[in-house]
Amino acid sequence: MVKGVAATGADLLWRAMSNMKPRPIETLADGSWLAELRPSGNAGRNADPLTIRVVDYEIDDGRTNDNAYRLFTTILDPDEAPAEDLALALAALGDRVCL
Repeated sequence: MVKGVAATGADLLWRAMSNMKPRPIETLADGSWLAELRPSGNAGRNADPLTIRVVDYEIDDGRTNDNAYRLFTTILDPDEAPAEDLALALAALGDRVCL
């Protein structure tokens, strides 16, 4: 589904599920990294991968929280959308973000 939407030319940004395991390609200057993402299960064995950018971050909401978060985007250029800006965009509902 993500690959089909990305094929329309839309830029996508979403919080990754913990079972999604992208294959690292390259670390970028802003700390994010490029990766290949394939569908899970048998569908992913022969599917062409989607190149995505991965941003890992933590939310600082004042509570003790050992949870790290991960987001994916089809915006591959960190100059176009820095990692911190992407994390803040997903945290717009009141979360505080620390990269």
